[in-house]
Amino acid sequence: MAWCLIVWGLSGSQALAQTIGSIGIGDVRLSATPTDTASENEQALKEKLSLGLTDALVKTRKFTVLPYETLKQRLINDGIRLEGYYDRSNKAGDYQNRGLDYILTADVMKLGVFGDDLTGGKKALMDVDVKLLGVSHGTRDFNISVFAQSDANGGGPGDIQALDTAVNEATDKIVKNIMLNLFPIRVMRFSADGSVVLNYGSGVLEAGDVVRVYPKSNSMAQSPTARFTGTPVGSLQVTSTDTKFSTADILSGTGTLELGAPAELLSVRQ
Repeated sequence: MAWCLIVWGLSGSQALAQTIGSIGIGDVRLSATPTDTASENEQALKEKLSLGLTDALVKTRKFTVLPYETLKQRLINDGIRLEGYYDRSNKAGDYQNRGLDYILTADVMKLGVFGDDLTGGKKALMDVDVKLLGVSHGTRDFNISVFAQSDANGGGPGDIQALDTAVNEATDKIVKNIMLNLFPIRVMRFSADGSVVLNYGSGVLEAGDVVRVYPKSNSMAQSPTARFTGTPVGSLQVTSTDTKFSTADILSGTGTLELGAPAELLSVRQ
């Protein structure tokens, strides 16, 4: 059983500034051998994860999200096999008229519910690996290396409650990593007091986070395991956040930072 996300890009720089297109919720791969409790609740878990990903992606306001049945029917109507994108039997232009740019696949590598000796409650564990497959001209694959693990202590005997909490944490982390890969952190403004404004707020960054800044001319690395090429030009530490933006102090690189320069979060909190 597998689930994946399919991304349609919109043409035109104005459209891309607002949205990257449509994401369809598809199937889920379950490589893990779940504990008995997780296995018994597998269908409920699948539905919860599907709804969680849908809701989290909608909240980014970057995507139009398609439910699984809508996506499935659209592909059937166009005579295209979803599996053809996985095994590369589809040609790059097979869905060109729809603007399909990426397929995001997810694989649950660890899944289980266990008793917590300290609280007497239940703890749910989920490790999820994701890949972003470039399927149109001008795109490339990303091994995003999203390691979404959630230790969820339900605080009671309920297995479903523990799984629900784990799924909520996992979906938030997955979507955060999707955003950071498709829409990098960038330097938006230099303030008169010497601080720097970044393009992400409290949904992604927190006070104390450190980001590494690269030259504005930086292009994404061709290696699927690397985010940026070239030598970093400085680093920043986030001091405060609001809903849309963050303010950071310059730790290094004063005088070398540029407006629009991309940056990467040194570690995504697990």
